[in-house]
Amino acid sequence: MFSFHGYTRSVKPTLFILVASLALISLSQGKGKQPPLIQAAKEGKVSLIETLIRQGAPVDVTNVENATPLMVACEEGKLEAARVLLAHGAKVDFQSKCAPYHTPLFCAVLGSHHDVVRLLLEHGADRTLRDSVEKTVQDRARERRDLWMVAILKLGSPAGDRGRGKESSLSGSR
Repeated sequence: MFSFHGYTRSVKPTLFILVASLALISLSQGKGKQPPLIQAAKEGKVSLIETLIRQGAPVDVTNVENATPLMVACEEGKLEAARVLLAHGAKVDFQSKCAPYHTPLFCAVLGSHHDVVRLLLEHGADRTLRDSVEKTVQDRARERRDLWMVAILKLGSPAGDRGRGKESSLSGSR
């Protein structure tokens, strides 16, 4: 038997935990709080992302900065979360007018998340888009002296780089 907000039911513990987690996320919604799908993407909680989408959460919901769950997952380097969001139709080239990094690709490049950048490119991300100061993702990678990222953006995924992430930067550090 479990009790939750006055309701006592005999349910499987995993179902109870899921319902309680969703309730806590929805209770945390308030001024300045993230939509549940964005918070799940930020934390890389793939099963929660799938559950929220199945329950009707819009895959391209935005927060107060006009960032989507895919943008947040890319910024945080959450590869599997990004993969699930893309599989559910997240816009790979969503352009925020408020967020400091205007597309998911910019978010991944600035975070030096090479594996996420490759995923976005495989899904057709546009490398020619420019940010508010007219810079491309390649310009941003060059500024960071991330030569491996520059190569990924220019050529796609260089041979022999499969499965490598942030630590594969030719520059040695950011």
